[in-house]
Amino acid sequence: MLLDVTSHLMSAIDRAARLRDPLQRMADVAEAGEERRAATTRSRRRRIIAAVIAIIAGLAIVMPLAHYRHVWSGRDEVASYETPSGAHRFALGGASYEVTRAQFEEHLSKIDPEPIRKYWVAIGGRRFPVKQAVGVGLGAERATFSSGQALSILHKLGYKTQDSPP
Repeated sequence: MLLDVTSHLMSAIDRAARLRDPLQRMADVAEAGEERRAATTRSRRRRIIAAVIAIIAGLAIVMPLAHYRHVWSGRDEVASYETPSGAHRFALGGASYEVTRAQFEEHLSKIDPEPIRKYWVAIGGRRFPVKQAVGVGLGAERATFSSGQALSILHKLGYKTQDSPP
């Protein structure tokens, strides 16, 4: 009987050993698959991070250049729109200004024109340098806008400007 039990145990151990190999192989394959998936995920993550960095670097280069597009196109654009009351609203130098053409002319009627260097506009029969006209007409500091922006504002208000001294 001891021989039967021993024989039976040896047979069970052999069967367990044969079963363990396929199970072990399946476990190894599963682990290898997980490692490959993890490596693929890390690789994808690295590519996405590299793409995001490239986009941010590109924007860091392009955005400041877009700010200076007016220099290349020869004009300065000013954000503006006409309100329902007929007034024009301008965003200039970080501030917002709202003025009608009549108010603009009224502000300029109270001052004398300065000497003209290059650009000028005729308002009320008098010739003003464009920066003086816009500065006084809107009540804006001249240092906060360029001559190109002044020209844009005057055109949006319906004035014709000249680029040579009278």
